[in-house]
Order: sequence, then C-alpha cells, then structure tokens
Amino acid sequence: MVLDRISVWLLPAEPSRRTIAIRFLCVLGAVIVTAALFLIVTVDHWPKAVAAAEQSGVKVKLVDLVHTWTWIGVAIDFFLAIGLLVTLRWWVGGVVNSNLLTRKPSRSFKLGLLLLLVLAFWIRVPRMGRGFYNDEAHNFVRMTSGELRHSSPATDDFVWKPAKWVDTLWYNTAGNNSQPHSILSRLSYKAWRRLFGGADGEVNEGSVRLPALVVGLGGLLLLGVCLGDIAGPRAGQLGMLAGAVHGWHVRYSTEARGYSLLILGVVMMLTFLHQALRTGTWRNWLGYAAGVLICVWSFNGSVYFLAVFNALLLIQQVLRWHRGELYFDQILRPLICCLFAVMVALPLMLPHIPQLLRVLNEWDSIKGGMGAAWWTDVGGYLIAGCRWLDGQPDNPLNVSVSRMLASHPWSITFFAVNIGIAIFGSVRLIRLGGAARLMVIAVPLSIVLAWALMSRKGNYLHHWYLVYALPWLFCAMGTGLDAVFSIIEKRFPRPRGLYLQAVVAAWALAPSAYVGWQFRTLGKQDERAAVIAVRGAIYPHYRKTDHGTQPLLGAFWCNSVIYDPLSVIIREPADLETLVQRSKNEHRPLYVTFSHRSFAESFLPDVVKRLENRSEFEPSGVFYGQEEAQFTSYLFRLRDQVSPP
Repeated sequence: MVLDRISVWLLPAEPSRRTIAIRFLCVLGAVIVTAALFLIVTVDHWPKAVAAAEQSGVKVKLVDLVHTWTWIGVAIDFFLAIGLLVTLRWWVGGVVNSNLLTRKPSRSFKLGLLLLLVLAFWIRVPRMGRGFYNDEAHNFVRMTSGELRHSSPATDDFVWKPAKWVDTLWYNTAGNNSQPHSILSRLSYKAWRRLFGGADGEVNEGSVRLPALVVGLGGLLLLGVCLGDIAGPRAGQLGMLAGAVHGWHVRYSTEARGYSLLILGVVMMLTFLHQALRTGTWRNWLGYAAGVLICVWSFNGSVYFLAVFNALLLIQQVLRWHRGELYFDQILRPLICCLFAVMVALPLMLPHIPQLLRVLNEWDSIKGGMGAAWWTDVGGYLIAGCRWLDGQPDNPLNVSVSRMLASHPWSITFFAVNIGIAIFGSVRLIRLGGAARLMVIAVPLSIVLAWALMSRKGNYLHHWYLVYALPWLFCAMGTGLDAVFSIIEKRFPRPRGLYLQAVVAAWALAPSAYVGWQFRTLGKQDERAAVIAVRGAIYPHYRKTDHGTQPLLGAFWCNSVIYDPLSVIIREPADLETLVQRSKNEHRPLYVTFSHRSFAESFLPDVVKRLENRSEFEPSGVFYGQEEAQFTSYLFRLRDQVSPP
C-alpha cells in the first residue's frame, strides 16, 4: 500500500509517461543508493583529508585533494538526484510521436565519405611518429608511462617511477590533463607494450596518439554525416573534405592531447541537437548532453563555448514555446539532460579545480596581453591552421601565413576566396536555422567572451583553446562551397561546370591544405634530435650498449630526457660542473642540450652563459621547432675531449 502511494505521488498516471518515468526512477534510485553508500563508507576520512593535512602542517597531497573534492562531488550528486527524483512527474514528459523523415544516405554519399576518411588517414599517419613535445612529453611521463631517469649526476644508475592511476585521472598542476584522453592513451600504450614488449620508459608515440587519431577521424566522419543531413549530401562531403586537409585538425588529431575529443564533443552536440530540435525525444537530448560532457571533460576551457551555446539554445526554446511551436517539456529536457552531464562531471573533475586555480593565480605562462597580433593569429589558425605572424624567422621551414604571403603575394587570392566561402556558408547555415544557426552564432560570441574575461584578468588565452571553432568552420566551408557549386551548375554546362567547381574548391581550400600537407612531416618541436645526434638512436635502441663508453648528455628546460634515461637533468650550475669533471675523468665526450631559451636564461643564466662561451663549449646542433622560438633546441659539446661517437 505504501509503495502504491509513493508510486502515485512520484510517477505520472498516463501509461506513456509512466513507462519513461520508471526508467528514470531506476537510474536515479541507483545513483542515490550508490552515492549514499559511498558517502557513508568514506565520511570519516575523505571529506576531511585536505583540512587534516593543512592542520598537521604537511603538504597537501594529490590524493588528499581527490578524496575531499570527489566526496563533495558525490554529495552534490546525491542531493541533485533526490531533487530530480521527487520532481520526476513534473519534468519527465511523455513519448514524443515523431514522424520525422530523414533522408537515407545514398551509396555515392557513403562512398564519398569513405574515400575522404582514407584521405584524412593518409595525411595524418606520417605525423603519428613525430617526437613528443611540451604537454605531450609531460603527460607521457606523469600520466601514461612513468619516469626513467638518472638517480644522480655522478652515476649512470637509473631510477624507474611508474605512472600512478591517481595521477592519470587527477594530476593537473599544469592544467593540461585531459582525463578521457589520459585514460585512453594509457590503455593504448599498455596494449602496445603487451603486444610488442616495450621496455620501461620506452617512448612509442604512435600508440599514445592512436586514441586522438581514431577520435579525430570519427569526428570528421560524424560531421560529414550530420552536415549531409542539414545542408545536403554534397555539403556534407565538402565539409568533411575541409576538415580532412585543414592544418589545425591535422595537428590536433595526431597529438597526444584532448583536443581531438573536444572537437568530437562539439560535433556530437551539433548532430544530436539537430535531431532533438526536430524530434524532441529523450534519446536525442541525452545524446546532446553526452556531447556537452565530452567537451567539458576533455577540456575545461570549453566552458565559455558551452555557456554561450546553451544560453542561446535556452533562449531559442523559450521563444519557440512562446510562439506555440513546442511544449514546455522541450525547455525542460535540455536543462535536465545537461544537469545529468554536470552530475557525471562533478566527481570526475572537481579535484582539478584547486589545481587549476593555482595555475591561474601563479603561472606566468598564462599572463599577457591579447591585442591585434593575437586576433591576427586566431584568423591564421582558422583560415589555414597556423599562425599569421612568423614567430620563427630563423627557421627556414617554419609555416606561417605572413611567410606564405611574402613568398607568393598572389596567394592573397586564396585567402580571400577562403574567407568569402566561409562567410557565405555561415550566412546560409543561419538561414537554415536550428542547430546550425546556433553553432554559427555561438562560436564567435564565445571567442569574444573568452577574450574579454581573460583580458580583464590579465591572462593570456592560448590560441589552441579555441579549437572548438573548427566544426563550425568546416560546416561553413562545406555549405558555402555547395551553394557556389549550385550556382555554377545553373550557369555552366558540363564538363566546364565541373572544372570550375574543382577550381573554386581548390582555391578555397588551398591555404589550409598547404599547411596540412606541410605538417605531415613537421612536428612542433624535435625533442629527439639531440639524443639521436649524440647516441645514434633513442632509448633503448642505442647504437652502443656499453654505458661506460657512451657520451655524457646533460639536459635542462627540454623533454629530451624522456628519449634517453642516460641524460642528466641539470638543475643548478654545480650539476654542469659535475658532468664536466666526469667527462675529463672518464674520458667521455660531454654534450648539453636545452630549449625554451627565455626560461633557461631566467632560471639558469650561468649555465647558458657557460655553454655559449666558445672557449669551453662549441655548438653541435640547432634543431628548429614550429611557430615559436621556445621550441628550438640547442646542442653543445665540450671542447678538447675524445672524438664524438
């Protein structure tokens, strides 16, 4: 009797609504029970972990942050689930009887997407083996593999520290841990080691980057399918072509970071929202929320875009409801689904918050102004996939828009056509309405919002934080080219019309395709080069196996050490002096490498000055990086020692 009264109070009476409500009731009930058990079992230690560490005067450890903030996240979820449960009958709604007719993809459309997928794969594969740099190298050591390095500058002994899963999930003191990518890359790397027997600390870039490649290609394919449904099959194929060759997408679908997942999340939002706005079903709204979750889970900085996009969606739904175009439940469903996404994200991501706040408050790398040069570079990344300004004039292979225009002034026509097609396509998408319109409006607004808020705090917004704009750009290019093709078809017969279409497409995609092609063989930074120059190969494939006859290699402000555990990290001038004395006593050549010159000169000025004193050391190699001078690596050799290997 009591259960009957509770069910009458919680569940709607209508059979169709009652069926849906029971499903949500089961899920929410499971969440409440699981959360309650977790909170009860951990209440004595977890919520007090950070406070206990601070009171005892010891350093707050990562595990303390995880315990306290995960407990808080689960507690919030517990009360949110109760709130959703007791209000279930008011927000659950009923079954939407949608007779939506979707166009079935033709064989030619499917074949076209498949060929474009092969093209995208072919362009990206050569990048998979490029050396790690910066965040890639840091995450590989801390979150994927572990660290193998010298125990002391005076010996050749190794120390092996395997990566911990708590770090893989929650270590984020540099603000660069994309949890889902860290999990996938670690699993992929472990699978490679089991299959091929990799050594402790051995770097295999392809296995770590494989999740990014698969996700990137999957996102491109989904974008082609979605745009084909929104604007037509040809627009879908052309939009996927724009993404397949675009330099920025080529980079971020082949780098061991979370931006490939971010792009997939945006495409999922667009795909499921397009269907949800027409069907109104829970399934499509939940798919949209899954895209929101992937966006924020893969990259915290997507909150600007998500805030703007969801605000515009809410405004649109309210206006449509006011005009009588939909029922009120179509306002509640996206709100409830996004709340589900927040509930999943809370226990996963709250331990990141105090670490991110510390980064924002203390790190100088995110401080700076964003003036005209910043906006110009944003345009370069969107149009072509590289900076507009040339940040590496000494590098003969550096890729930038300004360098392209200086070498070939007539190429300005490529950029003009590219911009014109993107604007034309954006206007057409706005006229099509629905999810496409929201995307076109939300992306520029979110960029301006992020710029304004970061500028106000004196922070610098890195350009790659705006990579969520790529799906909008590809949709605009595909739709714009499709519209131009339609005009050509009406005015020019075949084969002349086909020739003109090919010329327009080549002209519009030339800037991004050129950069994408260059990036096939150009990495952002070559951290392996110094090790290969000294050892002949990277660890464990050294040309020589006798450590006692190997040259000594010192390194600072670079990630070359992940490719050679024999290398000694120089943390102070005394470490360099120890290496010099070892070189003389053991009759072994000494090499020293570093990059990030500005930081190296700031933290170890005496070491840099000593290396560049031509009387003691001599230059042995300069290995250029892309876009910024900090990615150039330098190699020096101690003079008057035994011959190099």
